[in-house]
Amino acid sequence: MTACGVRPVRLDQRTAGLRRWICSRPLMALAKVIKYASSNNASHTVQHATDLVFEIGVAIGPDSTTYSAALPLGLLYEAADLIEQIDEHIKADGWSVCP
Repeated sequence: MTACGVRPVRLDQRTAGLRRWICSRPLMALAKVIKYASSNNASHTVQHATDLVFEIGVAIGPDSTTYSAALPLGLLYEAADLIEQIDEHIKADGWSVCP
């Protein structure tokens, strides 16, 4: 059996306390990553970004009575890295969402 994806192991257990409304920013950026990656046939990147969206959702959690959420720093770094990779594809490889 082969692995369907390889993700980094996060050993850093630090978190960033963010206001809940700020947590929408990485979610919105990852939604664009998914759109660009799917439009350019990069299924591994789509899967990776989808996993990150899920993890952010889990970190935010269902408790809407608090104003903040603790997101793992490793998760935020991984999301930022993936967003930067898409930026490079747009610049260097001409990735587009236009058919």
